[in-house]
Amino acid sequence: YANGATITYGNETTTSGTLTSGDAFDCDVNGNGKIDTDDGTENGNSIERFYYVSDYYDVNAATPGFDSTKATLIYYTNIENGTTPSQNKYAYDSSNENNHGPRTLLDQLPTGGPTGQWKNDQIIAPGTRQIRNEAGATTTNKGRNAIESFTYTDKAARLLTAQELVSACGLSKVGNYTTGELDSCNYLMENIGQYEGTSGAYGYWLESPHASYSHDVWNVSYYNRRVNSCYANSTGSYGDRPVITVLKSNISY
Repeated sequence: YANGATITYGNETTTSGTLTSGDAFDCDVNGNGKIDTDDGTENGNSIERFYYVSDYYDVNAATPGFDSTKATLIYYTNIENGTTPSQNKYAYDSSNENNHGPRTLLDQLPTGGPTGQWKNDQIIAPGTRQIRNEAGATTTNKGRNAIESFTYTDKAARLLTAQELVSACGLSKVGNYTTGELDSCNYLMENIGQYEGTSGAYGYWLESPHASYSHDVWNVSYYNRRVNSCYANSTGSYGDRPVITVLKSNISY
């Protein structure tokens, strides 16, 4: 940490059969049969580290809600080009419209399938998703704009939803703009350059657009350690942090 302090992110699972927000897991996402490290040795730092966020929020259900058979796991760092750790910043949608999904950001996510970057077949591909605002509805701009469904094409990962973040961090909702509201789940801010006192990204985009505007999208922000919103075409602040969905039965905990 830049000023000499130590930050501890996440936690080890301590109660068998129970998942807690921030529980850390090493996941063989690239399917090579081992956990890869930053120096290629068993003593290196894992570069396949994920944190349990919450149960999976099913945006495609007739009545959207949480599916307790599936887990949402978030990667430990922002990335670009599918696998490269990155402090670079990207637009969510360069058109500055928030009702089409992350059309611009999509390119940075890892591919899946038999020959993909994250080809482990236990990852449930995001496929086509009905993007929803923070209230779970399919409109933005105070009901005037319909939110389209969005296809993650060949990707293995997606973006975190506002609902999953709210569940993980014990918030009443996003949009409170409360200083320190993410302190209870600081694992969501690991490797955010600005949070750790270095240069780089301010945070990363969520999948969820803002219900009240035609251009804003929610994001995890180091600033005051809270959830913020920003123009979808902003290229100066936020990056891409992948999220995977897996069956809980495929996790050892």
